[in-house]
Amino acid sequence: MDIKPFFDNVLIKLEKEEKRESGLVLPESADMGYLVRGRIEAVGEGAYNENGIRNCISVFPGDRVLFNRNSGDELDIDGEKFVLICEREIRAKLGV
Repeated sequence: MDIKPFFDNVLIKLEKEEKRESGLVLPESADMGYLVRGRIEAVGEGAYNENGIRNCISVFPGDRVLFNRNSGDELDIDGEKFVLICEREIRAKLGV
């Protein structure tokens, strides 16, 4: 898969299940509220500010993040689910 987001867009692969410390596996269908977990697959180069200078992106491929369930655009690529969102829609980085 060769996808390169533009500007401050981020491509996130949705995590299908979550395994708790107790060993309990929560399926994708379990309602965990409004936040969804995913792993960054690709990032853009950053948006330009009003002075024409490119802003830095603060997430990198491989980072695990939380974002709102209804954010961005859902994509199905090779049978896997992804979301394309703006960096500012990411709420938190996990495992920092």
